[in-house]
This record gives sequence, C-alpha cells and structure tokens, in this order.
Amino acid sequence: MDRNEFIHAEKLSLQDRFRFSCDGCGKCCRDRGDITLSPYDLVRITGYLEITLEEFIDTYCEVFIGESSKIPIIRLRHTAVCVFLMRGKCLIQEAKPSVCVMYPLGRISLKGENKIKYFLQDTDCGKKDSEVSVADWLRNLGEEHEECAGLWHELIGSASEFMRSISQIQEESRLRLQGVIFGLMYDGYDGGKALAPQLRKRIDNMKELHQAFATAVETGLVSPGDAGERRNTDGQADDNIRVF
Repeated sequence: MDRNEFIHAEKLSLQDRFRFSCDGCGKCCRDRGDITLSPYDLVRITGYLEITLEEFIDTYCEVFIGESSKIPIIRLRHTAVCVFLMRGKCLIQEAKPSVCVMYPLGRISLKGENKIKYFLQDTDCGKKDSEVSVADWLRNLGEEHEECAGLWHELIGSASEFMRSISQIQEESRLRLQGVIFGLMYDGYDGGKALAPQLRKRIDNMKELHQAFATAVETGLVSPGDAGERRNTDGQADDNIRVF
C-alpha cells in the first residue's frame, strides 16, 4: 500500500472483526523492505537471540534517515527472503517484529492525533475461514504492546520535531545530535524491566534536549535552525502520517 492508501484505508477499532488465519505460506516473509523495528521489538529479539543491540544491527539490519521525519530508523535488511525464514518457519517466532505479528493488520498515526489506528491490508495469502477481533489478534504481541506503541509514537514525533528544527545548523553539529537522538530512541533499554516507564523517560529527555537547543538559539550560542514546518514538493506538510 502506498502513502495515500494508508491514509484512506478503513480504520478499525479494537472491537472490529476481520476474517483471516495464517496458513504458513511464507509470502509475507518475502521481498519485504518495510519491517521497521521499535525498542519493543529490539528488546524482545535481542533477548531471544541473546546478542547485543550492536551485534543485531550489524548482522541483520540497516539504519537510515527518514526522508520526512529526519530521524534514524532501524529496519530488517531488505532481502528476497527474510533471513529468519528457514524451511518455511520463522527462527524468531516467539519474538518476531510487531509488523510481522500484526499482519495482515497495519497501524497508523496521523499528525496531531495521539491515537493509534489499525487497518486491514490487502493480502492474497492466508485463509478466510475464521473471524477474529482486532484486540484478540493483537494479544499475540504481549501485554505491554498497546501502551508501548502509543509511547513510541510520541517519542517518534518528539524526535522528528527536534531533528527538523535543527536541519539548518552545521553538518558536523547536526550529525552529532543525530547520534544523540539515535541513543535516546534505541539504545540502553533494560530488557529485565518494564519498557513503558523507560519510554516515558526517553520522551522527557527528548523534550529537555529540544528545550535546551531552543534556549541555545535564543541566547545566540547556535545559529537558528529551520524551526518552521518543512514542506515537500507538493506543498503538503511532511510527516503527516506514520506507519510503524
């Protein structure tokens, strides 16, 4: 689905029901370049594989800067077949990414709205022989999922706002701050503790960083960045939609 299809797709409540059951065909594990990873995913997967975040990223992922959001994004490396698919089975089934667990559901958040919405993706795989509610389908993600997804959305928004506000400062300083943002977003989570409080702390830290930069601009310590809303070639505001 493209950007406009995400926006206009029919949104589902947690009580809405849809017909789908996975038949293990593996189609959703092939030619996917959209498996983005949140801290919730990273903590679960690295814990399951018993490796560090750095080892996981170096071996299985790629990091890029979002074209609109300007923030660092981690996703599974795009390959013809997912590296974790072996003989038709997922090697990290118990800890696989949220994007995979939710399929065929997708989730979306619109700029200015604090609520996450779900939608049903078009799919030609699986069976339509059973009906399930959105809430029941999402239980496969674990008890913390819904709360953490909302907090992650808030952290993404705060980080994106900050990165777009510093777009005009010197490249060396911008790249250094980009590294700080990466650390705040992804690094140093304690997998042995509840994730939601840790995300709330990161959100507070991000707001403090943004305020510190704004103060530095006001006092003349740094040159003003482009703090205004940036627009794309169609004249529409960037980052109106986040799919994660």
